[in-house]
Amino acid sequence: MPASTKISDARIEAFWKNYLLVLKKFRVPDKALPWYRKHVQAFIDKHPGTRLREQTAEQVDDWLGELGRNTLSPAWRYRQQVDALRLLFCHFLRLPWAGRFDWDLWLEGSRQLSSSHRTVARDYEQMPSCSKTVPKGLERLFPELYRKFVAACRIPDYATSTEKSYLGWINRFLYFHSDSLPESWSEPDVASFLEHLAVKRKVAGATQALAMNSLVFFFARVLERPLGEIGPFRRPKQPARVPTVLAKREVSLLLSHTKGMTGLMTRLMYGTGMRLMECTRLRVQDLDFEYSQITIKISKGKKDRVVPLPEILKPELRDQVEKVRRQHQVDLEQGHGSVFLPDALSRKYPNAPNRVYLAVPVPRYQTSGGSTHW
Repeated sequence: MPASTKISDARIEAFWKNYLLVLKKFRVPDKALPWYRKHVQAFIDKHPGTRLREQTAEQVDDWLGELGRNTLSPAWRYRQQVDALRLLFCHFLRLPWAGRFDWDLWLEGSRQLSSSHRTVARDYEQMPSCSKTVPKGLERLFPELYRKFVAACRIPDYATSTEKSYLGWINRFLYFHSDSLPESWSEPDVASFLEHLAVKRKVAGATQALAMNSLVFFFARVLERPLGEIGPFRRPKQPARVPTVLAKREVSLLLSHTKGMTGLMTRLMYGTGMRLMECTRLRVQDLDFEYSQITIKISKGKKDRVVPLPEILKPELRDQVEKVRRQHQVDLEQGHGSVFLPDALSRKYPNAPNRVYLAVPVPRYQTSGGSTHW
């Protein structure tokens, strides 16, 4: 064997040995070490003519995007692939661009949305099974009452979070009175449950009020037996709290430590006053650079409103729109790229989900209910 080949093999072995030492410092389990090496080797094989120290953020970005579009790969493996490259470039090779790279964007993008997520279509079959603290919920023990509950929530178009919260408290009430049937429940049963929350569980006043609202709704709209007087229990008063306001220096310090997509969303919410879900649902068509405004569709209370678009964020948002447009085209060519449309619009306009795209990048796609979500 030539001497140059021996030297090359020795360097390769030294490289993997040192990389594994870094993995152990970051408490990567021993059983996962071969997988981390396999993920890095796959990245190296993808770029045979480029040394690792010469790799750029764009190449890593393209590689992770390609991996993310493979919907057959489980989410845990994708997070492992991202983490393998993060430890390689940030903590082993320590390349300058690696510290500024938005690794969190790719790690968070690998999480599959649950069927109860607010940005996912709300179908009857997609309702959460029950609260984690309740072994059996209303939908399993009393399916007829569950269907009535779903109809009672969705005919007046209650928010998904309200529906999920009400169901959680109804399930807790059901578990508390598991030795009786719904037709026998009355005001004393509600009073005893609320007293248990206040005395035994020591929950906050707002939590007591939410539990009571859930049961009032359940008795009136589902059991069709509105509650009467429930005894000495009274709705807790909302305490008057002094709001906590950050100083300008604190705000600047906070914003300076956010980067990538997280930083853009944080600055956008701070500069416009948008809520978190309003920001995550933002679409490209909602941005009006000419009039310096953002239209927020179907906000709280099913209302639209307009907020000012900060001038300082315009260049960053324009770059973001162009980046997402290019990614959207690539995804469509590979059979992905559709987005969630509310209510029955996806059935009414079957081609529409492929023609619109979010203003937030989509690092990984997971399919649920015929639509692809980020």
